[in-house]
Amino acid sequence: MNIIDKLIPEKPAQLSKVQEFLLQYGQHHVYRTESGRKIIVLPTCSASVEQLNEENWDQRSRENDDGFFRVVRHITQLVNGEKVHLYAKGPEYIFTAEQRLLQKGEFWWGGQKSGEKRIRLYTDTVKEQVEWEAVFLLELHRYGICAELPQALIEDSNGSKKLIVKGIKEYNPYSLNAKPIPNQPSIDEICTIIETKIGLEPVDYGNQNILRDEDGYNVIIDVNRWTWPPHTDDFRRRLLKEILSNL
Repeated sequence: MNIIDKLIPEKPAQLSKVQEFLLQYGQHHVYRTESGRKIIVLPTCSASVEQLNEENWDQRSRENDDGFFRVVRHITQLVNGEKVHLYAKGPEYIFTAEQRLLQKGEFWWGGQKSGEKRIRLYTDTVKEQVEWEAVFLLELHRYGICAELPQALIEDSNGSKKLIVKGIKEYNPYSLNAKPIPNQPSIDEICTIIETKIGLEPVDYGNQNILRDEDGYNVIIDVNRWTWPPHTDDFRRRLLKEILSNL
């Protein structure tokens, strides 16, 4: 018997603020595998539970091929040979250790080329990032903004968390079936809509975080660094405090 057949629905335990927020977008189902891994299926999910179970992923699927600041795994195939197109995204664990930035409330690391000192943390607050990322994506979809489609949140028995999103089939202008690129708002116009109508604050937002899907529409990806005042204020305060206390 495949281990996925032994998954049983589980009622959520006491919820955190961000988990309560997630429930506002509709019902989700929680499952637990025999190994102790928890799978929280989100209301926008189109993948099967079998596809979401990490124990069914072919280990030859590529890992960290698309993540510069965090672990990102592209799941392309299950152990039974079934083809899939999913991404598993972990939180960022490396933050800036530059006091001049931290004093301004800025904690994201600028990367190797920035020359910034860095610190690595694995706290529960750090892991909370992926839950907020799911919230941001669900909120964008609530307003009809094209963005990655969140499938599930995965929590391992060791407490590590990752967000599963549906892979985007990218536009191929050389395909015989390529459609004309539709009229749509510019990136700047979309950003203005997101800020003024929704209240989300895009951070690290630009062409590098936009993909054109097979129908020619621009799709937002990688919203992990975004904020949503006042909802994310406490999360950001806790994360900044932990970084400062560990320097």
